[in-house]
Amino acid sequence: MAKQSGLGDALFVAGYDLSGDIGKITVRGGSAVLPVTGINKAAFERRGVLRDGAMTWTAWFNPAANAAHDRLSDLPTSDQI
Repeated sequence: MAKQSGLGDALFVAGYDLSGDIGKITVRGGSAVLPVTGINKAAFERRGVLRDGAMTWTAWFNPAANAAHDRLSDLPTSDQI
């Protein structure tokens, strides 16, 4: 998949628009593969196993009210579903 420009996009966190403080967003996902090749095979065999995903972003420090630092510092630091 090719990279795309994010011009004109927005990022809302808990109902607050943090788009002006966000510089980069990376979203990835898919499933890991497990090799299950038997010794009588001429090529590799793989099976999809665990599905996983992640989202990361880069934010600039902005101490203003309802800006990135104010909103993101209140979020839990443990994994959330």
